[in-house]
Amino acid sequence: MLRLMLGSNAFGAGTRLYFSRYRNANANTDQFFECFEEVSGISLATFKKKWMEQPGYARVTARTQYDAATQSLTVPLRQDLKDGEEPFPVPVSAALVNAQGRDMHGTCKIHLLSEREQSFTFSGLLEEPAFVSLKRNASFYGTFDDATADETFLQSQTLRDLNAFNRVEAFRKLTHRERFTQITAPGTPVSNSWLHVYRTIFHGAILPWALKAAMLRIDEQPLDRRYAAWFPELVRAREILMQAVSSRFHEDLAHAVHELRHAMKPEDALQVGIQKGELYGVLVDLLAVADTPAVHEILLDHLDHARTATERFRLLIALNRSSWKGRLELLEQTYRQGYGDVTGYANYLKVVALGTHPDLWHLVEKEKKRPGFDTAHLSVSRALLVAVATNTKRVWTEEGIDWIRRHVVDMASMNANIAAESSTPFNT
Repeated sequence: MLRLMLGSNAFGAGTRLYFSRYRNANANTDQFFECFEEVSGISLATFKKKWMEQPGYARVTARTQYDAATQSLTVPLRQDLKDGEEPFPVPVSAALVNAQGRDMHGTCKIHLLSEREQSFTFSGLLEEPAFVSLKRNASFYGTFDDATADETFLQSQTLRDLNAFNRVEAFRKLTHRERFTQITAPGTPVSNSWLHVYRTIFHGAILPWALKAAMLRIDEQPLDRRYAAWFPELVRAREILMQAVSSRFHEDLAHAVHELRHAMKPEDALQVGIQKGELYGVLVDLLAVADTPAVHEILLDHLDHARTATERFRLLIALNRSSWKGRLELLEQTYRQGYGDVTGYANYLKVVALGTHPDLWHLVEKEKKRPGFDTAHLSVSRALLVAVATNTKRVWTEEGIDWIRRHVVDMASMNANIAAESSTPFNT
């Protein structure tokens, strides 16, 4: 935020001055900010006070108003503040995007919101923008809502915005609407419009691996925090959305998983390999939802030819969650293969912990009683016991809640860190 407010040149100069002046020495917060004030000539007293000393974060709402007569577009911004609370200085990155998905010339700017309510205007526009791309690259810490962003707006931004962060955010909002419908009106079919956008992303050949993975991943996290503790409902909504995708695009998913497996090369650069692996995991999860003998065969074939521990980990989770009759035998085989290596053993325990069958708690207790399991071993105990706490589908049952309660009490005297991490599901 400081770099956006000062500009890259002043921020760079301030950084160099700071490291030069305090090389091999200590500096406090005031001295840090003084370096940036010195090179920029801008007072940062309010920035420091608000962002460094005041609890909370900025909550900004925007509206967009296009006036064809004056060929201008105005964006009123408002900070949601408590009584007596001063506004945060908020750098809002913005750009106008045309119907072809290109940023309109001269509109990519940083606008400083320093009041409770403030507006900025784009004038002299030669065409009406398709949408306004705001808070690009998460330009400030806090929540943001465009009150004029309807479904058409979000669909357009998802498919056209050049800013990757905003594309992901736009589709997350579309997905949240579908999730919200499944929670409040169970039985409602997943909308064709959402599935159409999903398929367009899926077939987006030019999208970077990591971006496609981020957009296609369907999670359980609601954007509306009022529903953050609706755990069983959020699990069911996620399952319904994933089933709709898996059913509608089953052949496409099977083909994509096959192609991506062959696209993952041992010679890939580390970052590329990680990004391909992320997408591979998302596609495997979606394909596995079908849970048919044919899908089981695909997963087993991929497991036989897996080249990395990460690939094996994702495939083992998918098979352990499936109805395949050999899953328990596979778990036992994996245990024997990974037991001698700490990393392999930890990955195996996570596979067990993330299972979704009712026998989960029996399997967890079985692992705790094995000779090699040591509660005092942080990596091992975290792999099994903390991972179980993230298993929303099984934790938020009567048996699961009772297991977590007993486990946290038992662990508190032996390993306080593991006990605290295991209790996080109840902190919402």
